[in-house]
Amino acid sequence: MKQYTIAERQAIKDQLADEKYFRADLELLHRKYPHHVLLDECKRVNSLNRLSLCRRIIYLLLTRATVEDILNNRKSYRVYEEAGTKSGFVRDITGKFREKVSGWMKSVRKIISRPQS
Repeated sequence: MKQYTIAERQAIKDQLADEKYFRADLELLHRKYPHHVLLDECKRVNSLNRLSLCRRIIYLLLTRATVEDILNNRKSYRVYEEAGTKSGFVRDITGKFREKVSGWMKSVRKIISRPQS
């Protein structure tokens, strides 16, 4: 893993800071630093401090992750978010559950639509 200098981290932080990736970066922070104080501060995020917290998260992440790690996490998080879930495992489980439920619903519709004697 590449070690970034303070100047590099400052420049990268300013480039990557974007409020729309706050949740993805926060999830990566939680994986890299599960007990960091910044996680508690992020519980009180609002529109006024969101960008500042984004910058702090990225700066901290650059000590344990590369720029590529952060960008890949954002891409994968966006894919899962579009699917309505936050992890591939959850997406797979919910997909299988939906298939079962739709199968059950078809069976119920057949039973309901039968003419009664």
